[in-house]
Amino acid sequence: MAKTTAVNRKPLEGSRILIVDDQLSAQASLERVLEAEGAEVLCVSSVEEARRLVPLAVVDAAVVDYWLPDEVGVEAMRILRSHVEPCATVMITGTQDPSLVRECIAEGAFDVLIKPFELDDFITAVAKAVRRTRTWRATVASTPSAHARDRRFRTHPDPLVTGANSEERTKRQSELDRQARDLARTRKLSKKETTIFIHVVRGLRNLEIAELENIAERTVKFHVANIMTKFGVRSRSDLILLVFFDES
Repeated sequence: MAKTTAVNRKPLEGSRILIVDDQLSAQASLERVLEAEGAEVLCVSSVEEARRLVPLAVVDAAVVDYWLPDEVGVEAMRILRSHVEPCATVMITGTQDPSLVRECIAEGAFDVLIKPFELDDFITAVAKAVRRTRTWRATVASTPSAHARDRRFRTHPDPLVTGANSEERTKRQSELDRQARDLARTRKLSKKETTIFIHVVRGLRNLEIAELENIAERTVKFHVANIMTKFGVRSRSDLILLVFFDES
């Protein structure tokens, strides 16, 4: 029997994924795709079912349809975030509405996929969400308050070891800043773009960056959009992952 190696290991092997989708045919299709990539899959069809399941099962990522029969998927995402073992969520929707995408991202969605999407994009998004979940948990798992844990999960995705002292944290943050600057140089970011890129990597929102840099929030949005274009990514989450998992 051949041993599993880094070469033949499936992208989602060893992970548990929750699907929240009321369309049973779509649910079954996504389940087959994820299981083929090595994941254990749990499926529910509503926010209420997700609410009952979440306390009983720890999952590494969730795939949530925006339009559900009882509530919108954002509510399921909130439930997953508030759990003692929070997880990253990939939101899926057939509605091509920029405001809906913005709402999902503002509420903490790791990624948003518009139907119909390519299966390769779907698998990649879920695999990255699993990696993000495991990174976040190292930071937020020991936060005692559910409210504080949720806020930290959304705004401070920093892969610091739980319980690290202030000196270790400072050292780790300096290393992340250095990696961000190195990546900025490779894509020829301007001085201002490099500064904003570092702020994004630290988990700051546009308004917080605007206040720190004394510029308009829409100017920050413009710079962030340019930075994503230069790196060839679709989301702020991807920018953060570029640094967190940079192996250079």
